[in-house]
Amino acid sequence: MGDITVSKLYFLSLMTLSYIVGELTHFLINTTSRDVARGVEFGEKSCFVNASFAHDEDKEIFECPESKNETHCETEKHCYWEYSGLGIQYQVLAGPAFILVFIFSAVFLAVLSDWLYDKLSRTIMLSVGTATFSTACLLMGLASSYWQLVILRMMIAAGLSVCRPVSGGLIAELFSASSRGVANGIFSWGVYYGYGLAFVFGIYITKADVLGYGWRAPYVLAALPGLVLAI
Repeated sequence: MGDITVSKLYFLSLMTLSYIVGELTHFLINTTSRDVARGVEFGEKSCFVNASFAHDEDKEIFECPESKNETHCETEKHCYWEYSGLGIQYQVLAGPAFILVFIFSAVFLAVLSDWLYDKLSRTIMLSVGTATFSTACLLMGLASSYWQLVILRMMIAAGLSVCRPVSGGLIAELFSASSRGVANGIFSWGVYYGYGLAFVFGIYITKADVLGYGWRAPYVLAALPGLVLAI
C-alpha cells in the first residue's frame, strides 16, 4: 500500500469517474425508454390512465391497461393510447445494438492491443473512448429518429469497450501487486454508481423538464462530465 501516492489516486479517480459516466450513458436508455419512445415515436403502444381525469372514487372504472387496442382504449374518457417504451424496437436498442458492438469492439481491441499500445498511449485511448461515448450520449439527446438512436447506442458501446480494458491496463501499470486489488476494487464500483445515477437522471431530471427539454436533458447533462474528462 506504500506505493499509493496522491498523483496515482488522482489518476485513479479520473478513470473511475470516466467509468461512472460511461455506465450512466449505458443504462440511461432503460430509465428513459417510455419518454424517448414517445418523443421519437417507436415501439409498441399501450393504454394508459389519464392522471388528470377526475372521477368518483366510489364508482368502479375500467382499468386502462386491460385494453388491447386503440379503439377500445379511447372509448374510455380516462384512458389514452400512447407509446409504452417497450416492444422489439426497444429490445434491439437496449440489447443487441449495444451488446454486439461491445463484444466485437472488445475482441478487435484485444487482437490489435499490442500494435495499438505501440502507436498510442493508453491515456490517449482512454480519452478517445470517453469522448466517443460522451459525444454519442449528447447526440442521443438531439436525436429525431429511431435509427439515429440505434447508431448512437452502438457508438456508446464502442467507447465503453475501449475504456474498461484500457483502464485495467493503466491500473496494472500504476499500482504494484500489493495495492492493485484495492485500486481495481475502487474502479469497479463505477458500474454501480453509473447504474444508480441512471435512475436519478432518467427519472428525476426528466420530470424536472430542464429548460423544457424533457427526456433530452438527461442525455445532454450526462454527457458533459465525460467530455470534460476526455480533455
